[in-house]
Amino acid sequence: MSADKFMIIEIDDIEYDDGMIEAEVYFDFMGKSQDIVFEAEIVDEDNKSEFIEKFTSYVNAILEKKDYIEHKILEAVLSYYQRQIYPKKADYESIFGVKIENITVAQTFTDMISLNSLFIFLEDDSQGFGLNFSCDWDSEHGLGIRLV
Repeated sequence: MSADKFMIIEIDDIEYDDGMIEAEVYFDFMGKSQDIVFEAEIVDEDNKSEFIEKFTSYVNAILEKKDYIEHKILEAVLSYYQRQIYPKKADYESIFGVKIENITVAQTFTDMISLNSLFIFLEDDSQGFGLNFSCDWDSEHGLGIRLV
């Protein structure tokens, strides 16, 4: 499969266990090829098949729009880092022993963050998905982003 193509998952690729559905997908995200777990909670067991179909559709849409999503994430991380991390440079460096640079180019974060998992919100009153990253400046808590 070429690098610009996305993987399509099928309903058979979905695992279900104790109210959670998930699919593990191997793909390139921010220059790193890896297995990523996509997860969602089934909030209505009576409509499990509907949730699984919706989940499959969401996963495939995310994979198809991966480049756009990466761009939006990097912009959000740059904004967050400049507002919340860099101003606390002295604390990060003295307390955590982490070197904090003045980063002005969003693309720099492709080397500083790594996607761990992705949670899709399937409830009717909730939208979007959340991404859980490990990051260089906070190895204990990482970084969470929700896109709607």
